[in-house]
Amino acid sequence: MKSQIHRLKNSQIICYGSLNIDYVYQVEEIASPGETINSKSLEIFPGGKGANQALAAARAGGRVHHAGKIGHDGEWMLSGLQNDQIDTSNVVISDGVTGHAVIQVDSSGENTIVLFGGANQNITKQEIEKTLSKFDQDSILMIQNETSEITHILNTAIERGMFVCLNPSPISNIIQTLDISRIGLLVVNEVEAQALGGDSGDQMQNLKNKCPNAIVVKTQGSQGGVVSLPDSEEIITYEARDVVAVDTTAAGDTYLGYLVAGLSNGNEISEAINTACRAAEHCVTVQGAQSSIPHRKQLD
Repeated sequence: MKSQIHRLKNSQIICYGSLNIDYVYQVEEIASPGETINSKSLEIFPGGKGANQALAAARAGGRVHHAGKIGHDGEWMLSGLQNDQIDTSNVVISDGVTGHAVIQVDSSGENTIVLFGGANQNITKQEIEKTLSKFDQDSILMIQNETSEITHILNTAIERGMFVCLNPSPISNIIQTLDISRIGLLVVNEVEAQALGGDSGDQMQNLKNKCPNAIVVKTQGSQGGVVSLPDSEEIITYEARDVVAVDTTAAGDTYLGYLVAGLSNGNEISEAINTACRAAEHCVTVQGAQSSIPHRKQLD
């Protein structure tokens, strides 16, 4: 395992994932079926799990590329990624509509979200092959489940010998059909862990059986999490520090981006996990999604 982690030092990171425009409406109460209500405000933010994770990895000090697909209505989001030194040359700009989310947030902080995949769901096999042909086995790939052709992305990267990091979110039927036996890192929350590993006491072992060569991380929010390494039967438990959480949006994305960047920077797994935890803790103390993802220097 040590050589596997050390192999990642100085690796460039490519995140192949979603880019969404988030339309956030502040309302007194969330609309009921058939009801028309007034919104107190509208704010528009860049989002998408893929873009969030790429941003976190870049702010953690990784050398990051982002690949995905947007419409012309989403081109403004690229400048934000570029400001954090993310290479966006592999983002395809199409004539379709950018993926977006319509979010209602009521006076108590509860929300409802309508997600439209848009261009994220129109990524083609040809685009994937063209993009991944630029990266070799010394590269790290991060993928989630908010784009089309995720099976082809994963299989193409594996065939190229890349170190693949999978965050199977959101869980869907396609995730259950993926062959994840050769991925290098699996990061799941409790819901995703149950979906992939069952709800028995052998859940972590079940996950290890599915991806025997991977670092397996199960995050548990304020309860910390557990980690399994491929060359050990030991389950490592890590603790989360007590913080006053005001918004948990993008906390999981922050954790994953920081963890991957730590490995690419040559950190040992324990150090990379500790820094990822501190970053996620910082994230939940700040309102917003991408605006809450900390830069590495903020954690010192």
